[in-house]
Amino acid sequence: MFVPEALYFPYTDISRDRLTQALLFFERIILYRLPEDQLEDHLSSAVQRGLVRLIEVSFIKDRTEIKRILSETTQLFEQYREPGYLSILEQQTLEAESEDTPTQLASAIRRYQSNRSSAWDPARQAQIFLHFARYLDRQADEVNELMRKIDQKGNLIEDLLGIEGTINAQVKSVQEDPGLGFLPHRLTAWGHFYAAHGNAGEPLFSDRREAIDRLDQTMARTRPRPDLSMDRRTEALEPFLEIKLPDTVMSTSFDEIETRRQELRGRLSPEWFTLISQVISQTWSRENLVDLKERFSTLVRELQLNPHPDAGESSLTLYGYLLPGTDLKQAYLEAVGLAPGLDETQVFCGPIFEIRLTRA
Repeated sequence: MFVPEALYFPYTDISRDRLTQALLFFERIILYRLPEDQLEDHLSSAVQRGLVRLIEVSFIKDRTEIKRILSETTQLFEQYREPGYLSILEQQTLEAESEDTPTQLASAIRRYQSNRSSAWDPARQAQIFLHFARYLDRQADEVNELMRKIDQKGNLIEDLLGIEGTINAQVKSVQEDPGLGFLPHRLTAWGHFYAAHGNAGEPLFSDRREAIDRLDQTMARTRPRPDLSMDRRTEALEPFLEIKLPDTVMSTSFDEIETRRQELRGRLSPEWFTLISQVISQTWSRENLVDLKERFSTLVRELQLNPHPDAGESSLTLYGYLLPGTDLKQAYLEAVGLAPGLDETQVFCGPIFEIRLTRA
């Protein structure tokens, strides 16, 4: 595997397809898990195989209180089923004042305050927000699964009738990533758990390009770079790695993933793991970044890790980035507003990885 272990952000759950994609690149996935959240079969199986390590996180000690919060959330969504309700939530999100935390917004939406006499606890409210967001994710997943079944049945009917594109043209497309509407708030809310549980030397990864873009844009505001070239994908984050693999993992079993992992592992050299270890444990100056990128580029080329996909073929790309600063945890918390900005720095730390599905 390309990287021994990495922590998934900014979600507290991962779908089967996203997990199998990630397991091609990482030996093991670390996932923060909310209490009282249902453990899906694919995650349970992955944990048993040692492919996933779950860390249960909670700032609410009383589990009965969590159950009450979830029950009230369910009642709220039963009461407000109209599609216009979500547009109201989105508008409130856009109009929220800068000093309001995302979790304050969630608490206001849910009209819930568990203890009016207690002091405001941002970490506690972050957890309430993530429970709230997780409920939305689950509802969207169920709708998406239903739409996929309708699409499959429509294709079958069209094949039987000898027609094409008549039935499915009337079916609304599946919303592939419904959770992105609250992404800025997820980054901050998840950051509270990262602040409490994150370990030094623990790489981060996301399979949402928007999450990487958001971090990059936020850091670019406090650390502007006037010397950037026009062809760069990022402004503040420094890319150092790009690996492209054919996408053959959709709905793939864990046994097949293990076979593919063994094949990939056999192609990697000791030098690769030494270099990955250095990226995780060291900081890098601007001058050293040039050499680091070249070393990875040479290794990727020598190990033939970037085959050109055929036209129309999907591929999985792993991007590696370093953040301005001397500590990855501090840099992330700074980017999402949970830590004060440090003085200008000329060194970079990390890594943060991004998995992106692309089509040639």
